[in-house]
Amino acid sequence: MSHAQLAIQLVETILLSPMNTVKRRLIPPNYYLFAKASHSSGVMAISSRDKSAYIFRSYDHLPHDTTLIVYNLGYASNVLIANVARATTAAPTYFQHANLRGERFIDGGIGYNNPSWTAFSEVTEMHQQHRQNWRSAHQIVEQSPTTDLEKRSAVGVLVSIGTGKPRPARLIGRAGLSRYVDYIRLTREMATDSERTHRSMVERIADIRDTHYYRFNVPTGLEDIKLDEWKTSKDPQGRIIPDTLRKIEVETNIYLQNPETRRKITECAKKLVELRRARKTG
Repeated sequence: MSHAQLAIQLVETILLSPMNTVKRRLIPPNYYLFAKASHSSGVMAISSRDKSAYIFRSYDHLPHDTTLIVYNLGYASNVLIANVARATTAAPTYFQHANLRGERFIDGGIGYNNPSWTAFSEVTEMHQQHRQNWRSAHQIVEQSPTTDLEKRSAVGVLVSIGTGKPRPARLIGRAGLSRYVDYIRLTREMATDSERTHRSMVERIADIRDTHYYRFNVPTGLEDIKLDEWKTSKDPQGRIIPDTLRKIEVETNIYLQNPETRRKITECAKKLVELRRARKTG
């Protein structure tokens, strides 16, 4: 049995293990159902059926006419949270695909490593659906001018958090077999490059009224950490030191102490509070 297979078994054992007696008393029986989440949540994977994104939702998003690209519309995903976690973290070459209801899923990071626009489209499309229902309920014909409330973006604040900027993609310059290796490497880097999506988001959001977009991402120091890296060492007393985790913490704290980062966090927090207060009073 390979290390990857052992890792899969370990993860699945932890995720799907029965709860102990104390926890059973404190947590309701439907706790494990993703569709029963107390807040609206959506996480992405890639479906083998059509090789496109698949959103596991804790809410209903039913089909109707739309001009936006929205994935697998329907009712909330009535599956275990553990199975959703397994499907959305099945990174190729690290874990095997996950089987759910006769369909195979892999990690959504391949091609959708930064799902910001997908999230924006999801909320915007649902808002358009609610707007149509609202106009119908108030007997407003579709040709009537939209109200100021309707013109506002459905997304007040969109926060995107990265896992560290990657190194700039190296150009293909070698010959022979090495050239094809470079093609594969470059294709992989482009498929998982979340910064390309960020740059696209900046351009798209600039023309959208009332939407404030914030991206937080450590610029340097984390680009050489691999997906499966976990380095440790021991201190003089023999205690284990999680070197990889410590490096991530150090670089992240340096980034958070940067004056510009602190300004953006404060601005983002104020905007969220404003919107929350406006929602309560509105």
